[in-house]
Amino acid sequence: MAYRIIEITQQAECHVTNGQLVVEMKDGTVQIPLEDIEIILCIGAKIRFSTMGLGELNKAGIVVVGFGKNHDPETLIEPYFTNQRHSSLLRRQICWNDNFKSQLWNTIIRQKIDNSSRNLAVLGLEGIKEIEAFISLVHDGDKDNIESQAAGVYFQFYHKGLNRRSNDPVNSALNYGYAIVRSYIIKALISTGFHCALGINHHNEYNNFNLADDLIEPWRAMVDQLAFEVIGTDCNLSLKQRKILTGILHKPCKIDGRVMNISTGIELMVSSFKNAVVENQSELLKLPILMNFKGVLPCEY
Repeated sequence: MAYRIIEITQQAECHVTNGQLVVEMKDGTVQIPLEDIEIILCIGAKIRFSTMGLGELNKAGIVVVGFGKNHDPETLIEPYFTNQRHSSLLRRQICWNDNFKSQLWNTIIRQKIDNSSRNLAVLGLEGIKEIEAFISLVHDGDKDNIESQAAGVYFQFYHKGLNRRSNDPVNSALNYGYAIVRSYIIKALISTGFHCALGINHHNEYNNFNLADDLIEPWRAMVDQLAFEVIGTDCNLSLKQRKILTGILHKPCKIDGRVMNISTGIELMVSSFKNAVVENQSELLKLPILMNFKGVLPCEY
């Protein structure tokens, strides 16, 4: 099973030979078995992949993410031909009715808000009850946009004065961690046969990954927990900061009554999401409960 997140931060020529990713740099050459790789993160200019190499990465189901200034994700290359029943599931996506999507979105947002409240508890911050109170207000596909209201209040407790649209060290850390989780969700969705452009609530016609942006919501607070310990004073994340954040997929969560790492939890979520779509039963969707990364739940609701 793939378990490694590869980060390339200097000028490099990348290709694939005999099932190995070969990264040639000025100070040496590194070879890594494709079967060990989950995601490749490219940070900086002049990182080149051969077209045949990209084809081999595609066959291996490996996602490549390119980051720009301030470590915001700018490019994503994801596997495409990974599921033989792609068209069958696509037809089901196209036929989603509003009631089904509304029920799914209610469930997703309630769990996102619950995890946000739990995260404040883990971090020893105020605002737990204030955020928890938003859960009961979510209904009718969140037409009142309670999710946005809860997020606005949550981030003020998480980091006073934070503006999620601003260019600052907090957002650099959050965006980097979100990009890793989002990329893995995209990988899991595509390998299962979903078309990521067709979302539940997100529907931007210029976004090819609306569905991933829907399903990432309950996982965001887990990135927030990890990012909290690495926030510095510079928008350019250090090697140490990035190394900590790339470990997010191996942190624990609880889903379907079991404790597992986040990457396995994402795969379980996507598998359950497929069951929910096929059976047209939103209650089949399994979503994660945030844990203290020391391995315990912050509280039992």
